[in-house]
Amino acid sequence: ESYRITRNLAMLRMGLDPAAFRPCADGKVRRLRFTDLQMLYTLFDDGVAAGESPDFFFPEMVETGVFYGAEDSDGKLTAVAGTHLVSYSEKAAAIGNVYTRRDSRGQGLARLTTSRVAEDLLRSGVTTIALNVKQKNHSAIRAYESLGFGSHGAFIEGTAEAAPVAGC
Repeated sequence: ESYRITRNLAMLRMGLDPAAFRPCADGKVRRLRFTDLQMLYTLFDDGVAAGESPDFFFPEMVETGVFYGAEDSDGKLTAVAGTHLVSYSEKAAAIGNVYTRRDSRGQGLARLTTSRVAEDLLRSGVTTIALNVKQKNHSAIRAYESLGFGSHGAFIEGTAEAAPVAGC
């Protein structure tokens, strides 16, 4: 009665078992920096019309976290994976902002960029690595499983707005 649900997504939490990690053998990606922000925004704009762009991204994440991107022959970003947060003292990180340009899907780029982020984190001593993915995104789930991520439970992610109070 007090709230109106405005968004409701069925999600899956996945975690990486470091002993089960199977990194991608090869593939050209590079570490992204704060100076790459405009390229990131351009890539994320690709998914706006379809409602697929990452919805939890702040510029500071690139500077304080770990981001890797794949580029096409013109030097434009085709895919990215990064972190929402990293705590080296707690040895924990959350991978997020994984996105592949619509015309570049099906080439394993999300798997490749996610693999590089996980490799970097593990090399830095991070042992707890998690990510969230939409339950209906079967291709992403398969890609993450192929890297060694396993399911740690389903949950509902959403937003709500306060309902109007009677008499106000």
